[in-house]
Amino acid sequence: MTKKLLALLLTGFMLLAVFAGCKSDKDVSSEAVNGTDSTIVDDKKGEDNTDSSASDGAGETASGTGTSKPNKGTSSTEKPTTLRGTTVKFATWVDVNKTEYGPVIQAFTKSTGIRVKIVNVPQHEYITKLTGLIASGNSPDVINDNSEFPRTIGITQPITVAGINPNDSRWNPIITQMSTLNGKTYLVSSNQASFQTSGLLYFNKKFFANNGIKSPEQYVNENNWNWETFNKAASDVKQAAGIKLGCVFDTGVFTSSYGAGFVKYRQGQFYSGIDEPILTETWRFLQTGVKSGLFNLGAKSQFIEGKAGMCVTDTYGLKRAGYFSTMKSSDLGVTYLPKKNSSDANYPRGGFITAYGIAKGAKNPLGAGEFLNYYLNMDNYDTNRIYKTPEFANFAKEVIKIPTTLNTVYWDDSLQDITGQSFNKYVATSDPSQIEANLEKVKNTVNAAVKKANDMVATAK
Repeated sequence: MTKKLLALLLTGFMLLAVFAGCKSDKDVSSEAVNGTDSTIVDDKKGEDNTDSSASDGAGETASGTGTSKPNKGTSSTEKPTTLRGTTVKFATWVDVNKTEYGPVIQAFTKSTGIRVKIVNVPQHEYITKLTGLIASGNSPDVINDNSEFPRTIGITQPITVAGINPNDSRWNPIITQMSTLNGKTYLVSSNQASFQTSGLLYFNKKFFANNGIKSPEQYVNENNWNWETFNKAASDVKQAAGIKLGCVFDTGVFTSSYGAGFVKYRQGQFYSGIDEPILTETWRFLQTGVKSGLFNLGAKSQFIEGKAGMCVTDTYGLKRAGYFSTMKSSDLGVTYLPKKNSSDANYPRGGFITAYGIAKGAKNPLGAGEFLNYYLNMDNYDTNRIYKTPEFANFAKEVIKIPTTLNTVYWDDSLQDITGQSFNKYVATSDPSQIEANLEKVKNTVNAAVKKANDMVATAK
C-alpha cells in the first residue's frame, strides 16, 4: 500500500470519528409537530445558548437573592437508575433555551440522566393540538395548563401515575383543590412565588416623585390604600404629570382579585357569579373611572409609553422579559391592588391558573414526575435571570402571603374559549348606570358556558 493511499484512508477514518462525536455531543433531534420543531434539551448545550430573558412561571432561590448557577442536587430521588437514559416530552410554547428554564432543564438531565424533549405547541392552539397528538398516539408526557381548566381534564390523567403525591406541601393547595375530582388530582403547581400569579398595581415612580404626588406605595405604608385613595392617586397623577390617563387595567385581573367573576368555581362545580353584588360594584367602579377620563380598560402600552401613571396587571410584569421589559427599572414601582374598603383585613389577591399535568397516553409518566419535581422547585433557579429588580423579587415573595381562595381565580377567559363568546362585551362599553341591564344581556351566554364546563368536569367523575 502506498504512503499516499494510507494517508487518505487514515484521514477518512478520522473524519468519520469526528462526525460521530459531533452527533453525540449535540444530541439534538427534530420532528414536525404541526409545522414546529421538537428539540431535545441536552446537558451538553452550554449556558451560552441561553440569554438573560425570562418567562412567566420561572423560579427563585430559597433566599430570594439568586445564585450564579442552578442547584443541581434537588431531584426528588437521587439519580434514579431505572429512568436513566429515558426521555420526557414536555409540550410548551416557550423557547426554553432563551429563558431561565434552559439551564434548569440541563441541570435536571445531568442530575438524573433523563433527557427532555421540548414539543413546541402554539399557545393559542394548545388544547386543540394536544388533543390531536394524543389521538394519533404521539402524546407528550408533561402538559402546561395556562388558564385552560376545565379543558385540560380531557387530555390529562391523574397526577399519581407520575409518582407524585398531590398532598405534598410543595404543591399549591389551590391548584390541588381545583383539579381534584372524584378523589383524583389532575394538576399540580409549585407553592413558591414564581409559579404563582397575582393581581398587582404598577406605577411610574418618576411621575409621582417629580410632581410631589403621594404614590401608591406611600398610601400602602400609611395603611390607606383603597378604592377612594386609588381614585385620588389616578386623578392627581393625570393632572400633575399632564398625561392622558391615571390608570390602565387588565380587567380580568382586577375584577377576579375582588371575587367578581362572571364564572365562579367551588366544590368541583362551576356556577354563574353574574347576580353577585360584587360583580356589579367592581364593574361600576371601573366604568365610572372610564367615564371620568381617568381609566382605560386594556392597553398596557399606554403605561409603557408614559401616557398613564398606573397599570393593573399580573405578576408577569415583575419579570425581566415581562410586560415592562423596555421600561427603565428606576421608573417602575409595584405594590398591592387597593382594598375595596379601608376596613378590609387584607389587600386583594387574585390571578389565573398556571399548572402542570401528565398527558393521556404519556409513555414516560414516572420520568415526567421526576421532571416536575425538579422543574417546579424554585431552589433550582437563578433569581437574577427572572426578576427585573431585586425589589420585584422580594415583592413576589411578599404578595403570595396574602390568603387566597378559589373565589378569586380568574375563570372567564377559559370559559369564553369554550363558548367562543365574550362575557364582558356589554359591560366593557357601558355607562355606569347601565351595568345591571347589560349584565342581564349576557346572562344566557354565561349560563351556557357554565353548563359546558360542568359537562367537561363530569367526564372525570
